[in-house]
Amino acid sequence: MSILSDSEIAALKVERIAYHQVGASGGVLHFNEPTATDLANGFFEGRVRSVCDGSVYRFEPNSAVRNYCTLLLQQEDRFLRNSRDLATMFHDKHRAQMRVGNFMVFLLRTGETRFVALMKYDNQEVVRSLLDANQQLTFDGFKDAFVKDRDSIQKSAIIRFGNHGGPELIVTDRSQRSGLVTTYFKDFLEAVPMRDDRECSTLVFEEARKVLRGIAAEMKLPPDRQRALNAQMRNGLQHGMSVDTSDLPVLVARMTIPEISVDDVVPELQTALKRKQILGETFTLDTTDIRSVRPRQIVTSEGVKIYAPPTAVSRVQISPDNRTITISTAGVLTDDGTSDPPP
Repeated sequence: MSILSDSEIAALKVERIAYHQVGASGGVLHFNEPTATDLANGFFEGRVRSVCDGSVYRFEPNSAVRNYCTLLLQQEDRFLRNSRDLATMFHDKHRAQMRVGNFMVFLLRTGETRFVALMKYDNQEVVRSLLDANQQLTFDGFKDAFVKDRDSIQKSAIIRFGNHGGPELIVTDRSQRSGLVTTYFKDFLEAVPMRDDRECSTLVFEEARKVLRGIAAEMKLPPDRQRALNAQMRNGLQHGMSVDTSDLPVLVARMTIPEISVDDVVPELQTALKRKQILGETFTLDTTDIRSVRPRQIVTSEGVKIYAPPTAVSRVQISPDNRTITISTAGVLTDDGTSDPPP
């Protein structure tokens, strides 16, 4: 999801950038801002747009990063000093675990809204290219190296205030294959997810199930293959697996059957997840609600309806030819109040 609309993302402009090198044993290196010429071609706007979808977070009440980002927006004359403090805090908290990289602070605007972006680059060619022989910052070298590796952005946070209790930041972390946000980046931000793993898991599963069942209905799959799809949707998912909704083919491949192509499912599921404001979220799958047995309702061609509560779903069996329903029971109560217990 994003905390910016598509039109806001398209219109965003970089007002200021501060660049710092972090992770080195000698401490943090600070550099001057890029010139107006460096900012003119839209290169940096493109880098920010590439991380506008991610996991939705909110700051903890006393987050130091939140306070610094507020100052970045309020004290433009102290932009460089505040950004240096942020970079130093990032370096000091995580230098034991961190590769040498680039920590960049962006001040941005879209329409009348101003916001902040923080990015950490780990690509070593990008790090080296930023400095010329005299240890001066060269942004042409940065752009050339970045184009060779568009996944150089390892960590990012897009921060927007004034959302009236809603999400304040979008976080991405590509330092792990899973796409999950690392503990130390969450600790630096002092932020927590807006949705827990269980809520994300249930929401994504339900949307995927709707799409898959809709496609199955359009294809007029026979009942036995629809039952196979229902079983695969639940049994194909493993509790504790990492889910990255920006890489949906992996998820869909686990949930579908051979008759339904992954390529047919993904576009429709992307639209559904974007509508639910969860596209781009990463989480650890919690199958607690996914695997639980749900009520079942059966309707025959003649209009006879059978409702089976979760505790009795297994007692209702439908024959392969879809013409016979068998219910095993300890007794029957009719609508006139009489009972007919089995012999």
